[in-house]
Amino acid sequence: MSWNRVTCGIVIALLVVASSALGQLPKADPQSFKPIELFEEVWQLCTNYFYSPTQAPPDWKALQAKYQPMFEKTESLEEGSAAVNLMLNELKTSHTHLYTRADWEYYDLLDIFRAAFEDRIKEFFPDGKITYRNIGVFTQTIHGKTFVKSVLDGGPAFKAGIMAGDEIRSVDGKEYEPVKSFVKKTRVIARIQQSADPHSVKDIKVVPEDNSAAERYMAAMEASIRTITNSGFGIGYIHIWSFTGEQYYLQLLKEIQSGRIKDADALVLDLRDGWGGANPYYLSPFDPAIPTEIPSNNGRNKTIDFKWKKPVILLVNEGTRSGKETLAYGFKHLKLGKVVGTTTAGANVGGAVFLLKGGCLLELSVKPRQAPAVPAPLGLSPESTQSPFLFLMQHPEATEGKGVEPDITVQFPLEYAQGKDPQLKAAVQAAVESIRSSSITR
Repeated sequence: MSWNRVTCGIVIALLVVASSALGQLPKADPQSFKPIELFEEVWQLCTNYFYSPTQAPPDWKALQAKYQPMFEKTESLEEGSAAVNLMLNELKTSHTHLYTRADWEYYDLLDIFRAAFEDRIKEFFPDGKITYRNIGVFTQTIHGKTFVKSVLDGGPAFKAGIMAGDEIRSVDGKEYEPVKSFVKKTRVIARIQQSADPHSVKDIKVVPEDNSAAERYMAAMEASIRTITNSGFGIGYIHIWSFTGEQYYLQLLKEIQSGRIKDADALVLDLRDGWGGANPYYLSPFDPAIPTEIPSNNGRNKTIDFKWKKPVILLVNEGTRSGKETLAYGFKHLKLGKVVGTTTAGANVGGAVFLLKGGCLLELSVKPRQAPAVPAPLGLSPESTQSPFLFLMQHPEATEGKGVEPDITVQFPLEYAQGKDPQLKAAVQAAVESIRSSSITR
């Protein structure tokens, strides 16, 4: 076994489990799969590594006695993984879930953490690309119906005219499944209902894309960038769908320093939905008290002479989690601007990703071996107790299961929203008010 650290949430410790069976991924042999072996492996990893800052230590023997009999009657991976997740749900801690090849998160996690698996990636994906065919949406089930929660900017669903709030009735006549619905498909017909009126149902042709998490979220981030005109002001907007790599921070910095929104009068940073990640220094361009930092090749950050000195608004929701949630906490407590939307996910512990023998991925909340090193320019030394970031590193229970409350709460009624975004509208208005306030102050 070997440990590697990557950034996701406050800290992610990524444990790679060595096994001769790993070469089966992603083509695990159904004939050799035994659900009881899956349970035993997950249960053992949980007893060895699971950690929760908010829950009492589990009674592992009791959980074993409760759930092991289920696996003695289970024959399929689908049933076995569902039973595992029933057990994991009892732990009531974020970053704790079992994923299979039927889950879109499976492919994203493998791609996000590919550095830890680099020596085996081509055994699983011959071209070295961890991809799956998709249409670029996040969905939410409400009363048994599947609704589009958000649409990746510039993605297949976006191009086809599918909007947040649309109900997906079917894909090619079958129930919507985020991965299975698009396997080997070059075109699909999505049956969409866009209002409560059943007569609003229509068939929409969508062309799925086969891409990696890194490609998909960077493309969506770039496609989201625009200037919104309101009350005579230009409000720059950018949606950061993932912060699981420095490339997203560098793209943000480029756009506000010399790119399309450098001349905007204010900025709305949208952290809703998607993946977390993020380092505390990603807020440095907006904090006048510290230098702006960028990563360098030698592993140590360097500073640059740039500050965004105009108003900035942070947009969050219940899908803002992990490292993006940490940024929201720091942004609010450093009073860098207003936070708009709904309370964040409350999913802010450190996690580990285990590659199991049968090819599944287990994400598990773990206690970091030690507090992560913090770049010196931020002044977040171990002696400092004032930094909100250091506080969260030492006290993840402050947000785990609770989230970060916005300064301005705006709900988003999802069902048949027809693309309306009251949260973005409120964020733009907050930006306008901040511009006016800063003008009066000057």
